[in-house]
Amino acid sequence: MLSQYGFDGEDCPVIKGSALAALEDKDEKLGKEAVKELLAAMDSYIPQPPRDLDKPFYMAIEGTFSIQGRGTVVSGKMQRGVLKAGDKCSIMGHNQHLDTVVTGVEMFKQTLDKAEAGDNCGCLLKGLKRDDIRRGQVLCKPGTATMTNQVEAQVYILSTEEGGRDRPIMTNYQPQMFCQTWDYPAYLLLKDREMIMPGEDATINVAIKTKMVVEKGLRFTLRDGSKTIGYGVISDLLEDMDMEAFEAQKKAAKKAAAKAKEAEAYA
Repeated sequence: MLSQYGFDGEDCPVIKGSALAALEDKDEKLGKEAVKELLAAMDSYIPQPPRDLDKPFYMAIEGTFSIQGRGTVVSGKMQRGVLKAGDKCSIMGHNQHLDTVVTGVEMFKQTLDKAEAGDNCGCLLKGLKRDDIRRGQVLCKPGTATMTNQVEAQVYILSTEEGGRDRPIMTNYQPQMFCQTWDYPAYLLLKDREMIMPGEDATINVAIKTKMVVEKGLRFTLRDGSKTIGYGVISDLLEDMDMEAFEAQKKAAKKAAAKAKEAEAYA
């Protein structure tokens, strides 16, 4: 079965054991010894993934907590770089930019001197309240991240057989865009075509309803209600769009079209 799905079925180690037996201290061979054997097999068989330690630190915020007497903690996975206690940092996203200092780093209830790329950690921040920070923002080195509400992207729209929608995508269509730890409504702006049929890919502009931290190469998912309709990757960052003016123009055009239709029906 492993070979059928593209893995090395002949040489892949298979360890027989019981985590419950180890937890309840029963059958040492099937419990504790098997767990140790499993860990040894993981260390020897699974290669250590490369880490971007030389780049500025960057972490997408997954959750926020308030510890009484200490301050506000943000948690997430460090995606690149090294973060040390005492480092200055920026909180960016949701059209917000805050500067603060990391006063402590913890991982699995242990206080650390630093967090490296690949670590799931919590960072204690100085002078910020929990309500100041939201999931979807990023913690990064000051001056190394960019916020914008418009990007160019290469997207693929799922076909009906793949679970996507059965109607074409027209310009100004508004799905929910999921990227890293945030999701927001976004407008799909078609560039050189009238529509995208299910099963097709295209280069489009995506206008997000608020400014978020985005980068070239970031992948995202497009959903409409409970249905995934497509996937995409950001290829370029564009100038900010005036969303209030854009939505006002869109409403005016919709109102004018409704009046024209009413007048045509009356005639």
